[in-house]
Amino acid sequence: MSGVLTPIHYVVHLVLVFVMCWLTLVFMSGDHIFTSYAGFNLMASVAPEQDWGIFTALVACVGGFGVLFSDWHIKIISAGLLSFGHLVIAGFIFLGKPDGTGTGAYLGYAILGAALAYTKAFYRSRLAESVEPSDPP
Repeated sequence: MSGVLTPIHYVVHLVLVFVMCWLTLVFMSGDHIFTSYAGFNLMASVAPEQDWGIFTALVACVGGFGVLFSDWHIKIISAGLLSFGHLVIAGFIFLGKPDGTGTGAYLGYAILGAALAYTKAFYRSRLAESVEPSDPP
């Protein structure tokens, strides 16, 4: 097994960032999405749409750093934060409207982000093991 990430890792990371950017646009659009979809009712009681838009924008920005920068720590943290962000959205949608499809979708994104973070951490540890100097005979 090599220590190099394949293009699919970058595609998955970009999809997670794109979904978070889409949520930012939805929350910041001012169309009062919280009143039009029952799944967001609980989110509306915690914070207004603009605040949720700022939260998703920050998560998307950190997630984007994980794609742009080659530092492994940034890649792992950004994938983990993307996973956490999607998990928070999934939890609120589940508590607001458990019979909708939003819970499953965002839970799927959260699991995908967690798998991405784990895979990146695993590849990083394997790469570190392969370049450690061995003891001379």
